[in-house]
Amino acid sequence: MVSLPALPCCPQLCEQSSSSTLHRWTSRSRQCCQKTNNRSSQRGFLLCNIGKGLHGKRLDNPAPIIKESYQGLDDNPALVKKQLRAGKPWEPEALELFSKYAVPGSTALDIGAHIGSLTLPLARSVRPDGMVYAFEPQKKIYRELVKNLELNNVKNAVPLRFAVGAQHLVIEMTPTQGRDGTMQVGAGGDKAEMRSIDSFVFSNVSMMKIDVEGYELPVLKGAKRTIQKWHPAILIEIPGFYHSKTLPPNQKEQIDGVRSFFEQNGYRLRFAYDAGEPHFLALHKQNQ
Repeated sequence: MVSLPALPCCPQLCEQSSSSTLHRWTSRSRQCCQKTNNRSSQRGFLLCNIGKGLHGKRLDNPAPIIKESYQGLDDNPALVKKQLRAGKPWEPEALELFSKYAVPGSTALDIGAHIGSLTLPLARSVRPDGMVYAFEPQKKIYRELVKNLELNNVKNAVPLRFAVGAQHLVIEMTPTQGRDGTMQVGAGGDKAEMRSIDSFVFSNVSMMKIDVEGYELPVLKGAKRTIQKWHPAILIEIPGFYHSKTLPPNQKEQIDGVRSFFEQNGYRLRFAYDAGEPHFLALHKQNQ
């Protein structure tokens, strides 16, 4: 059972939502964000038509689908936006991994969803009878995520404005400095509620994507029961992985902790691709 005392994206959503009203909450969230972000169609990041074919036959290689034109691209220098402005798919290697490991009809988790460039193909991979829960704590980017799901008529993805970690508390992100999506849990930026993945009690989880700018270890610790129960494939960005010996001690400790977490829980890490920082696929020994 998924419990969602959801942090609202604007004041009209202050009421608590129970698991029984999950889909009504999602609908209100999208409507509310549309009303409070009425300029998004001019300046927001809109992924138009990526969802075409979502309800059709599952594709073994979804990368060719990500070739539609885009509207409303802002000029933020984030790598994902530069790539999409150039008409290229974002992280096509991830799309191939989703088609292989995200099981149709299952649950998938997009932790650090940004504007939804990987949420949409992940939703396609689990098919309409599956569900994606997409976590994004930053207000502006969350609004763009919601709008993208709405524009592409994606019905099997739920946007959640939570930070993800090992504790339940209110945190601040670092302030926006140039690129969208590079902010970290810190101080001076947007406030957001932090929840652990285990607190949601997700079921039938086949795939997790984690892109959290150095906060990987707390995310994994807060998802330990979920990972141990369902053994999902985990696509994870680990900044600085190949330079850990030269990093400050606290960052090296985080990377070593991520390695140890996977080893202790029966997972094997293998390099998947590089997209500014190295990405790895972690598979449980039962699934290799």
